[in-house]
Amino acid sequence: MSLGRVFVTGANRGLGAELVKACLEAGADKIYAGCRQPAELTPDDIIRPVYLELEDSDSIEQAVTSSSDTTILINNAGIIGYEGVMSATSLNHAKQVMDVNLWGTLAVCRGFQPVLVANGGCIVNILSIGALVAYPVAGPYCASKAALFSATQSMRAELASSGVRVVAVFVGPMQTDMVAQHRGDGSSGRSSPVAVARRVVQGIVAGDTDIYADEVADGLRSLYDHKRAEQQTRSRA
Repeated sequence: MSLGRVFVTGANRGLGAELVKACLEAGADKIYAGCRQPAELTPDDIIRPVYLELEDSDSIEQAVTSSSDTTILINNAGIIGYEGVMSATSLNHAKQVMDVNLWGTLAVCRGFQPVLVANGGCIVNILSIGALVAYPVAGPYCASKAALFSATQSMRAELASSGVRVVAVFVGPMQTDMVAQHRGDGSSGRSSPVAVARRVVQGIVAGDTDIYADEVADGLRSLYDHKRAEQQTRSRA
């Protein structure tokens, strides 16, 4: 599959920034770099910074309008927080995590749906191994990713007849600022976002529908055969 025109959310740092680079290396015709601070990115003939805030429906609508030739949407933007679902002093942060990671991502997918149907496109949702096995120290984050995984399976079935491919990406802990600012260590025992981004792009080009993007995710693949269950459920629907 040719990359064509790619829209990456959360593109100004961490995995998002590396996904932009990996798409560029893979020969994307155009890359829309969606983020909250587009002024931090330098535009050129290929990379086009676009303002995008997942909790702002107007920004989503404007982003879709300004990038209506998009063929691949990579939903990478999200937030994390290290707290439990029971031990947290309140559920305020948990609600924000769900608003951004689930509802915000779904809003972007729904906004781009007409564009991707028209262009024969692809949706790529960056999930987490936390969508498969919860880490109690990041309970709300894992819950949001598990919910997004379920929604990803639903949109895959709903959009199948329209020709839009829907991809789920499972990633383990990475060496990113988002992890480091909460854990105090962004490197030990964690995968490189550069390697993860390249593996994601390779999977997209190869036509994969599930991408296990690092060794930790690979280790879970044999333990969690969701694809067979998903196919059986769809065949009975």
